[in-house]
Amino acid sequence: MKRITLTILVITISIAPVILYSQDHKKQFVSNSDSLTSLEFYPLQIGNYWIYNDSSCIDICYSRIVIKKVLADTIMPNGNMYYYILVQDLKSVISEIQFERIDSLSGFIYRYESVDSSEWIQGKLYAEPGDTFNTYKDDGFVMYHGETTIQAFGSLKKSKNYTAQYFSYWESYNFVQGLGFYSKEYHLDIGTRIESLQGAVINGQVYGDTSLPVTPVTPVIDTLNCLAFYPLHIGDYWIYKNYGEMYDPWPPYVYPFEETIVRKIVADSLMSNGHTYVTIIQSEDSKSPQIYYERIDTLTGFVWAYNKYDSTESIIQKLFVNPGDTFFVKSNGSDYFQGEVSYFGQDTIAAFEFLKEQKVYNVLSLWTEQYKLVSDIGLYDLNYGFDVGWGKWKLNGCIVDGIVYGDTSLPSPYSPPIDTMTCLSYYPLKIGNYWVYRDIGSSGFWGEDYTSWNEKYSRQVLADTLMPNGKVYYHIIEKRGHLASLSSYFERVDTLTGFVYSYWYEDSSESVIEKLYAVPGDTFWKEPAGLFSSAEMIFCGMDTITAFGEMRNKKEYQAGFTLFLDRYDLIENIGLFSTSYSYDIGMGTTVLQGALINGILYGDTTITSIKQPKEQISPAEFALHQNFPNPFNPQTTISYALPADKAFYDVTVEIYNALGQKIMVLVSKPQGSGLHTIFWNGRNAAGQVMPSGMYFCILQADHLRAIQKMLMIK
Repeated sequence: MKRITLTILVITISIAPVILYSQDHKKQFVSNSDSLTSLEFYPLQIGNYWIYNDSSCIDICYSRIVIKKVLADTIMPNGNMYYYILVQDLKSVISEIQFERIDSLSGFIYRYESVDSSEWIQGKLYAEPGDTFNTYKDDGFVMYHGETTIQAFGSLKKSKNYTAQYFSYWESYNFVQGLGFYSKEYHLDIGTRIESLQGAVINGQVYGDTSLPVTPVTPVIDTLNCLAFYPLHIGDYWIYKNYGEMYDPWPPYVYPFEETIVRKIVADSLMSNGHTYVTIIQSEDSKSPQIYYERIDTLTGFVWAYNKYDSTESIIQKLFVNPGDTFFVKSNGSDYFQGEVSYFGQDTIAAFEFLKEQKVYNVLSLWTEQYKLVSDIGLYDLNYGFDVGWGKWKLNGCIVDGIVYGDTSLPSPYSPPIDTMTCLSYYPLKIGNYWVYRDIGSSGFWGEDYTSWNEKYSRQVLADTLMPNGKVYYHIIEKRGHLASLSSYFERVDTLTGFVYSYWYEDSSESVIEKLYAVPGDTFWKEPAGLFSSAEMIFCGMDTITAFGEMRNKKEYQAGFTLFLDRYDLIENIGLFSTSYSYDIGMGTTVLQGALINGILYGDTTITSIKQPKEQISPAEFALHQNFPNPFNPQTTISYALPADKAFYDVTVEIYNALGQKIMVLVSKPQGSGLHTIFWNGRNAAGQVMPSGMYFCILQADHLRAIQKMLMIK
């Protein structure tokens, strides 16, 4: 065997510092790209605080003081964490919110853009002399020149030096190790401008002149008084006039507009996130009403808006504020804006012949906006402007906490008496009642899985049954031609409240699917609702319609602010008459063709147009349908059909586990032909709860036999 000896020669090379020169300033720069050290040149830590002196000689010479402080860190909608930085100009009393972060992998400093949740590069820490990058959405071209050593607040510190070229000017600036942004010199055609660090507090250490208070003295806030500026009581009611102009550049034209906006608080509700919100209906002339949910946090003074789609909430207002305070608001899926809000201050005005205190706020977003909140009244007026127009909200009158202000000449928000007996006739649940509908619609993109349908389906009330929650429901079977099995529903009407409830197998609970005792503008949360699992529904009002040769009264409902448009009508003594819905890739309508209600026949109740799939067995024949729901936890419904060949069958329905062991006998008795429905509660014959897994339901009727798989998931 040969021995191989590997000799490693270590050569140490001493490299002298790379010397570069700036053509403009002829200064000596030293290259340094150590990443950990480079991060010290831009210290973003909560509590850090910088004071800059900005002197300019453009048109006239002046100077100003700018304060920059890191208040917090926050995760923005794009998924990145940014530091929340307040920049205050003490000369013009203007405040700006900035969101910045450092990518420790690349060394880039990013600024967040709240308008579109994007970010752009405003600095680069990991760089070699001569490196370049674009900044401010590619509007600026920046070159890094290297490091120098400078005198800063009595000690020698390293400085990273940059120059930037923009469309109309160029600038030079530097970052100093341990201090951050240190100085900037702007060069414009009409003059120069120099911004330099006067003092700072970095990680608790004071540098230079910090004669301005590091933590400004905050006056005591009267929290009870502040809460009065945003009253949220059930029954409160505001009427606004919204007017302004829209501009069309080509051909040039001005479109004036004017509308009445009514906001009223109709209820409060405990939402799934554990907070209670008031429900606000906002109507704008002929537009569909919109629904908002709001609450006030009395500890922080923030007003929150609830987003029913993901059970989150967003800040829309801050009541505990001092002049100069700012806060960030973002869209919650409704009409609320997104941007930074500044609080200007408080003064006294005459509002509806009362002397009241008002708070003034300014918004910087896709448009400019200023609004005022008045004590005991709320939003008083709002002015907004954007690229193609302007507008104004002006409060005409309101009713707040029972007190009337101004002109409230619109119809009273209070509910008129309701004829409960008549309302109940709009949802007739009685054994034997039967409805036949035609459903026409389409979905998908043309040429890509496009589907259309035109079919009939039926709904029939078969029986009433006592459910495990102790309440009696009507059992409704829905038969659709394009489905391979029947659908079962269990519904009841609460005659005290006028709510119609649907029973849920999963937890023996119930949910509201209809509100019969309602006046125009009333709302309710419906589950399930049309195409989607849930939606906020609005009762729009009463009308008349010709149905089956007679004029009949109808109730009109529609979905509130949802991802789709959903409308439907209930007709007196008949029930659901028509529905219409539309969404991004589809639409559909359903119209009642005929019905048998309380023994009275209306229209055409034949369903011969339904096409049965080959694998589907008619209920008149022997069939064991798939259990519903499936998977289930822990209760499920089992439906089966016995043919009309005999008057009675010896029937057994048994449940087996995956090992083939019989665990439960659900039925063992003679039964007549027709459709039968039973329940299994997920327990064995001894009453023990069965584990998750696959189970088999076996139906035996004389010599006929059928098996269905069932999946229990906990």
